[in-house]
Amino acid sequence: MSTGRNELLDWIERDRDELVRFFPDFFRHRSPNPPGDTRSTAKFITTVLDQQRLPYRVISPHPEMPNIVGAFDFANAGRHLVLNGHIDVFPVADDGAGWSKDPWGGEIVDGQNLRPRGRHEGRHDGLHLHLCIPASAEKTSSKGG
Repeated sequence: MSTGRNELLDWIERDRDELVRFFPDFFRHRSPNPPGDTRSTAKFITTVLDQQRLPYRVISPHPEMPNIVGAFDFANAGRHLVLNGHIDVFPVADDGAGWSKDPWGGEIVDGQNLRPRGRHEGRHDGLHLHLCIPASAEKTSSKGG
């Protein structure tokens, strides 16, 4: 296995509890589209980024649909990596019909399965963002890019 891959796996294991806590909390923030109001979820994400001291900016052509753009520079010039995700999800029926668990509960079932609304429709892109950006930023600050 490559050194980079081992470093990433070590980082994931070191911060496992924090990463596992992130996702239920993330999925508890409702952002059904329509209507598309993602402010609560965006606030959650920016709070996490603030806690990790990672730079970002919010761009809101529509105030109820903020976009979070984070970027940082490596010490060495080279190619850029762009990660893209969305935080809205399809709506849930008012009565919760068809759900055996609260679709906004973010419950971890059987100690391993997360069963929230948005798990299968791309909202899990937050995993990529939550894993890659802090790991890259940490590597940059400790090794010079």
